[in-house]
Amino acid sequence: MPEAEKMQKVPGLDGQKMSKSYGNTIWIFEEGKALKKIVGKIVTDSRAPEEAKDPDELFLFDLMHLFCDNATVQDWKDRVRAGGEGAPGYGHLKGVIRDGMEEYFAPARARRKELLEDRAEVERILAAGAETARARATEVRDRVLKACGCASPSSRASESPPATRPSLPVWVWNSAHGSSNPGSGFPSSSELRADGPKG
Repeated sequence: MPEAEKMQKVPGLDGQKMSKSYGNTIWIFEEGKALKKIVGKIVTDSRAPEEAKDPDELFLFDLMHLFCDNATVQDWKDRVRAGGEGAPGYGHLKGVIRDGMEEYFAPARARRKELLEDRAEVERILAAGAETARARATEVRDRVLKACGCASPSSRASESPPATRPSLPVWVWNSAHGSSNPGSGFPSSSELRADGPKG
């Protein structure tokens, strides 16, 4: 945007920061009579066009800077500063802003109309964007987990499954022989036998 470094904020209809919560926004896809109506709501004072004014005190020029070249803005500033017969009023300045917005956003508006007529293309663009975002998010996640010393789901999926440990024999009490140590509750060594998988 022209002289963007000078703009700490984009002013809304009332001069405050443009925000939906303030109810002072100008929708960029508004055009024609609807745009003219909303731009006409920009707050101004009641001074007559003939009265000389300091253009730096009028936030109308902050908006104009966003959509018009420096030469155009300077010309209107000089005319407002001079005042007198034939000096532009606030309505003239709003008209310049409206025309600037129409021209500036024309390509975006045309593209939006194309997309609204081809929903399949919109879905394709959204799907492609989601896939790109998913890949980047996975890369960042894996990098963070690695830095923390944790294995990422991606690396675990690529690893071979752990080798099966050999089963150890289970020693069981061969109760068929009876206990050689009655009352102890424990079998003697001769009463134990190995059970379970061999090898």
